[in-house]
Amino acid sequence: MNRLQSRISNLRQEYSPLVWILFGGELFVSTGRFLVFPFLAIYLNQRLGVSLTAVGTLLLLSSSSAILAQIVGGPFVDRFGRRKALLAAAALNIGTLSAFAFAGTAETMAFILFLSGLGAVFDIAINAMIADVTPAEKRQEAYGLMRIALNVGAAVGPAIGGFLVVVSYSSAFLIAAAAEAIYFILIFFRTWETKPVAASPSGGTASRGVGYGPLLRDGPYLAFLGALLLGGMAYAIPWVLLSVYLKTTQGIPENMFGLLVTINALMVVFFQYPVARWLTRFPKMPVLAAASLFTAIGAGSIAYFNTYLLFVVSMVVITIGELLASPTASAYVADAAPIDMRGRYMAAMSLSFGITFGLGPVIGGWLNDNLGPQAMWQGAMIFGLLSTVGFALLGRWEKPRVEALAPASSTLGE
Repeated sequence: MNRLQSRISNLRQEYSPLVWILFGGELFVSTGRFLVFPFLAIYLNQRLGVSLTAVGTLLLLSSSSAILAQIVGGPFVDRFGRRKALLAAAALNIGTLSAFAFAGTAETMAFILFLSGLGAVFDIAINAMIADVTPAEKRQEAYGLMRIALNVGAAVGPAIGGFLVVVSYSSAFLIAAAAEAIYFILIFFRTWETKPVAASPSGGTASRGVGYGPLLRDGPYLAFLGALLLGGMAYAIPWVLLSVYLKTTQGIPENMFGLLVTINALMVVFFQYPVARWLTRFPKMPVLAAASLFTAIGAGSIAYFNTYLLFVVSMVVITIGELLASPTASAYVADAAPIDMRGRYMAAMSLSFGITFGLGPVIGGWLNDNLGPQAMWQGAMIFGLLSTVGFALLGRWEKPRVEALAPASSTLGE
């Protein structure tokens, strides 16, 4: 017992207290969010009488406003600070989740869904804050911790939410809002502003404004985003379309696809931190190339499998790619970004993910409808292989870029 307590104490000391505050809050609030969002489409269809086509359109409103939030949120986080962005996003989430409980028409729901997407600035602020207070060599592990918190919520939330929504959708939404309110209180009383100030050569403070101009002139970073987008396409196609493929071509019901999702979440919960810790000894671009290769193999293999057990294998391989990619990509962005542009660099990464989940399923669906179901998975594999090549080339061409933290950035406000 003493040995375990010593290990836990050492682990706590490896990161800023702020990382653990965010970890605990994310663990709690992600469970609340996953109480309701997996069932949102059912709520719109069965409780409000909205057609499936209209359901897709309504959910697109949330995705569209999330993209807007990612574009605007980066400069906001850099100019006004991470803590203000977190508080604003949490307040918005409390309001929209509460409003969901009382929405009685599709028109009202459309407005609320648009507002809810603006809460996407929350993740940008958290990622920037972790970068501010964590040394470069520990960032992969810190981002791995946050992914564990998210996936615990993804595993536990739907299981609890499934029982709650049977009794009352309104109660489920209000419980989720309460979880968000607790996170708001935690942020307000236990966090501090971490936004660093970049020093200018003359000894004053430097500023690159609030636009994206410097980022758009950063060729290596744009190449990274391109490779990331290709890898994201390989990942998004199975995540969005696999459930339909399994049911329509293999006769596998939705609950069995849900089991695949559970396998993914449990792998992240149990393996993400040790994998992230192990990855710190390797250069980031080769790791991202390997991640894209695993994703390509996992997605492409679906075209040639026809039993559920083999589809489990495909999901495991895709998840290995996810375990490699997610903390590594976030850590690379934190390293590559100038300290006064971390919000914008994080926003650009988030935007690339949003694009992949919007565009990938469209391309996958077109391949399925025009060339056959197998072509969908073969296309995903090609995207993944192109991403692999892109990251491999970047690893050869680009020298590591790590900008030092501002001296007081990890203790500011403590």
